[in-house]
Amino acid sequence: MPTFTIQIPDGRHMVVEAPDEQTALTGVQNWHAQNIAQTTGKTTTDTSMLGALSQGTADVVSGVGKTIKDYLSPSVGKAVLDSNAAKSNPKYQSASQVFMYPADGADNHTLGLDWSQAPRAMVEQAPGLALDVAGQVLTKRLGPIGQYIANAATYGARTLGSEAEKRAAARTGNEGAEPTGEDKLTAFKSVAAQAALNKIGSNSIVNPGKVTPTGIKGVAQAAGNVVKAAAVEGGTSAAQDLVSQGFVKQGTEQPFDSQEVKGALALGALGGGLFSAPRGAKEALSSARLRSQSADEHTAMAANRIIEAAGGTDSLSNPSKAYDATSRAVADVHRELGEATQRLTNPSTEAANALEAARRGEVLSKRDLAAVDAEGNDGLSSLVRQSTALSKLTDIGNFDQNSGTFVGGTHQTAKKLVWPFAKEVGKLGALAGAGAIGSGGVGLDAVTAHIPGALEGLAGAVAAYKGLKAMDKALGLASPAKTFAEKFGDTSGSVRVPTVLNQNPSGPKVTPQNSLTPSQPWGPTLEVPQPFKPDVIEPGIGRIVEKLQRQKQQQTAKDAMPLLRQLAQDANPTPEAPALDANALNEQVKAALLMASARRKIVGQQQAEAEADASPLIHDVGGLDAVRNPAMGKRASELISAANALKKLRNVPEADSTEAPTAPVMDNTPTGAEPFTLPESPYWHLDAPEAADNILKDAKAGQKPIRNEQAYHAGTVRRLKAEEDIYRRISDAMGSVKERGAFHKYLGALWGSDTPEVVRQVRGQMMGEFPQYGVTILKHLPDEVIKGLWNTKPARR
Repeated sequence: MPTFTIQIPDGRHMVVEAPDEQTALTGVQNWHAQNIAQTTGKTTTDTSMLGALSQGTADVVSGVGKTIKDYLSPSVGKAVLDSNAAKSNPKYQSASQVFMYPADGADNHTLGLDWSQAPRAMVEQAPGLALDVAGQVLTKRLGPIGQYIANAATYGARTLGSEAEKRAAARTGNEGAEPTGEDKLTAFKSVAAQAALNKIGSNSIVNPGKVTPTGIKGVAQAAGNVVKAAAVEGGTSAAQDLVSQGFVKQGTEQPFDSQEVKGALALGALGGGLFSAPRGAKEALSSARLRSQSADEHTAMAANRIIEAAGGTDSLSNPSKAYDATSRAVADVHRELGEATQRLTNPSTEAANALEAARRGEVLSKRDLAAVDAEGNDGLSSLVRQSTALSKLTDIGNFDQNSGTFVGGTHQTAKKLVWPFAKEVGKLGALAGAGAIGSGGVGLDAVTAHIPGALEGLAGAVAAYKGLKAMDKALGLASPAKTFAEKFGDTSGSVRVPTVLNQNPSGPKVTPQNSLTPSQPWGPTLEVPQPFKPDVIEPGIGRIVEKLQRQKQQQTAKDAMPLLRQLAQDANPTPEAPALDANALNEQVKAALLMASARRKIVGQQQAEAEADASPLIHDVGGLDAVRNPAMGKRASELISAANALKKLRNVPEADSTEAPTAPVMDNTPTGAEPFTLPESPYWHLDAPEAADNILKDAKAGQKPIRNEQAYHAGTVRRLKAEEDIYRRISDAMGSVKERGAFHKYLGALWGSDTPEVVRQVRGQMMGEFPQYGVTILKHLPDEVIKGLWNTKPARR
């Protein structure tokens, strides 16, 4: 039979035997259809997830290339389009097109969409949506304007060129038409409107509503955020497609494609839900873990304390800083709780027991909290709730005092399993080495045979540990302190209930009058004067106060003697008057003494009102009307008494020095000298150890003689921490944020003081600027404390 050479479609030639050429050609065609075409058809279509991700990435890169080519540089844009990253796989079948336009017809599918293609279609959309979300996250601190600019840049870069080319194709009917200037301007308007819509959708993913409740309510709110993000992203995607079709088809006869709008709505909703799901899962899990916490203002105050101590929530990712910040918050709450408990008078047995349990760090029950609330002290009630919230927090995860770390999550359990296994593998390796060296390799094969398997097992365990750790971090389980702070902390930064003056629910009701005491038919009701009891007895002040009180008593007796003599003369019997018996005389003497005492008190009261009305201290606390309030009056009386005692103390002559020791020096600036300028440490914003490092470097650079650098550094750290504690105690006692803000500079001043003398001058300036807190300043910064700041010897116990 004759042979014929037939060329097949791929360019190759086949030699076949056939009766004629037509029979040969038919046979080659049939063979090619069965063996080549069918096999090729099976492999040309790529429907994998990896292919979908590659297609989505190529769409983003090619979109950027088209934008550069049409708007910036044709040569650079063409180079981007020719790169491998911008080229699509010719064998890949687009899932988005099949999803919107099913091959077997829209009528055969729910809502006219092929939902079997939805997973691949979402993967195709993921790179573009991820780029928009990343831009929003990275510019979150720049505010709404910065986020809008970032959104316009990311979205516009990948869509502007494509929109211009789509407009040119719709206008000319040619898919490869080059866009004109008008096409580019129309595309720019379209993308500007779409970018605004895109910002709304991505914002619902990046900035969902904060989940504040705990337990079931918190889980429901987290799930609601995911649903809301899906709905918003779906709605904005559909609106973007409508805008795009409106500008692209403007002035043409092409109709709107409702199927495309419907597909954009569905894919946008699926993408929004997919990208918001991880955060929703994290919030739901956090709400479930913190279900025992009360989502109230007191828990928020406890969270704010941790944030303030750490310097921000980001620092709490570090286990050591999380432990330090939480420990500091717990210590501050317990200290304030102890001070508030000491000021409480006659608490009930239930309240006293509850307060003691709170100071021990125990979790209080509702009954205990109700007993404390019954005392009528809002600040105390808040502190016990903050203590309970912090106690519940430290029970989550591993609050390890020995290692000084605070961590959580399932990877901690894996770590406990991996670490002993790693030690055993190490022992096995050491045993193999010892056998090889010490016994000439006797039994070495038996030992080393197990090492590969052990190392393989260890590698698997470590990989599992790393994976669990990454998952814990993503779900917010790795740092309980950070999760607590992010969930409950607020922007107010408040850490305690504001102090309300004249808050005495159980005290007597006072009727305001025009004088210090209510008027009676026989004159003002006389109150027994209360002796001054200062918050702190500085060296010499107590004795001076006692001396002034003794002088006052002696003067009172001296003033009463003339009246007693006159009464004695009036009591002598005369021929004209009958003699009085002893009882009547005694009654007259008592009445006269009471009348004299009343007169002196009335005169003294008038003088006190006049003197108080002119006092700057009275004006600082609200004027004379405010002082008439018993609670405020008592505070003003203490301040005035303290100021007068200090004044008397300065004026004590040298002869009385044995009776009145030297008072704190408030201002050591000599007459005629330059005014004192507050020092300022450049390291006040650092931790005490870091600041001490810099101070030591400065001292060495200044050729300061230092015998023992380690001791110098340790002493500096101790002094800085003590000064910071003094500053915080005084600042915490201030009643307003404005006062605490004005007082903030004194931390840098204390840290910048290099001698006790400078600290005394700093204290003097404190007293001058904040006279209303003079007693508190003297309480926390007396001379003994100042002297002790530079005492390097450890205190004996």
